[in-house]
Amino acid sequence: MVNIMNLTINVFSCIRLKFCLEIGNMGNYTEALKYFLASLKLARSIQDSNVIASNIRNVANVYVYQGNLPEAIKYANESLGIFRANGNRNGE
Repeated sequence: MVNIMNLTINVFSCIRLKFCLEIGNMGNYTEALKYFLASLKLARSIQDSNVIASNIRNVANVYVYQGNLPEAIKYANESLGIFRANGNRNGE
């Protein structure tokens, strides 16, 4: 049986991701970061580790674009750890 709440949240996360990417493409990294962090919070609420790791990786990418490499590395390593724990090589 499909969990409608998780499905709805996953669809919402995908829509939000596209929106965040568009904001980032316009150079508004502060606004993109705000939405990526909100999306990360949502992903944590449904405890979907692959979605969490993807959102964390997106946050890391925004920090790279902002030139904040210490934060980027912190988030990238967190994302990589989750991907590896799941046996998912996508984050490498």
